[in-house]
Amino acid sequence: MESPPSLQTVLDALPRQIAILDGHGKIQIANASLRRFALENGWDQRRTLEGVSYFELWLASTGAREQGGKVQEGLAAVRAGRQARFVLEYSTPVGGGTRVFSLSATRCSHENAEALAVEQEDITPRKQLERRAHHAQKMDALGQLAGGVAHDLNNLLTVIRSYSDLLLQDLEPGAQQYGDIEQILKATDSASALTKQLLAFGRQQMVRPEALDLNLVIEDLDKMLRRLLGADIEYAALLEHGLAPVEADAGQMQQVLMNLAINARDAMQNGGKLTVKTECAARSSR
Repeated sequence: MESPPSLQTVLDALPRQIAILDGHGKIQIANASLRRFALENGWDQRRTLEGVSYFELWLASTGAREQGGKVQEGLAAVRAGRQARFVLEYSTPVGGGTRVFSLSATRCSHENAEALAVEQEDITPRKQLERRAHHAQKMDALGQLAGGVAHDLNNLLTVIRSYSDLLLQDLEPGAQQYGDIEQILKATDSASALTKQLLAFGRQQMVRPEALDLNLVIEDLDKMLRRLLGADIEYAALLEHGLAPVEADAGQMQQVLMNLAINARDAMQNGGKLTVKTECAARSSR
């Protein structure tokens, strides 16, 4: 029969950074992942990890001095049996960017002696996915709210337009009140256009493809885009004259532009400039 793999071989096959510590917090076994992490982050390759204080290695590799006290106290508390497990999530600049790590320590037995098993994992990708999922949920809720408000507003606008049309029937075109009511109807049309934008944002508008002038779509969204971007982001629209029409749904195009603006805003937390540009792209086939 083949002999079972050694503990070192088993630990080396695991992706997490794992170390077995003795009762004084010094490394007895370090797996391959931990060795790679240490070497990639400034650890002298001539120094063996066995016999080194794990806290010393952790601090040298991560540079997370603000969390140093918590880690030192947590490891000591588990070694002394004051708590069963220590877990910490922290972020620190590593490898040219900020990474998020999960560090945990539990008591174990190694070579018939009390020991400590310490694991560290880079959870940055998982945290990024969680943030994106949370943002998507928030945007979906905001879209539903916008759609609901737009429907209610549309109902009110229908009443305003209906009564305004009835009043116009009783007035002569040259009368002062006639012009006043016409202004009410114009304002109603503007408000109706705004509700269409809200419905597009809430994804509750039926798709109606038509020959569309993208320049007009962008111009109609000018005020809303500036509100979405805020004062810290400069907005500019470079629109080519004589742009050929495209077959598309106006509401969907408005939604695309607003989503792009929101994504650009979120990516420029310290301010910046967003430019929307249109131009005819001629394609030739060989």
